[in-house]
Amino acid sequence: MFTEEVDLSSYIEKYRTSDGRPLIEEVSVGGESGANARVCDYKWVEKVWLQCKENGISFYYHQTGAKLIKDRKLYNIPRKLQHIQAHKAGLDL
Repeated sequence: MFTEEVDLSSYIEKYRTSDGRPLIEEVSVGGESGANARVCDYKWVEKVWLQCKENGISFYYHQTGAKLIKDRKLYNIPRKLQHIQAHKAGLDL
């Protein structure tokens, strides 16, 4: 499990179909829930989203997680709002 920025570019480039499309069909991203959840930085989410968008890969931001950093501010997001807040980001492809 990652607790830092993820870069999918080497996987996207290495694994392609014979006609050049990425073998990765969908990426799902979400922060952890619960009292001991690790922090998720929104910049990390955006980076993966951009990699997917540039390569025609479906992207689903399913939840913010309990602790989200956005614009250098830490947000503690209640479980019942994590899916709603992720959807409001408008990142699903």
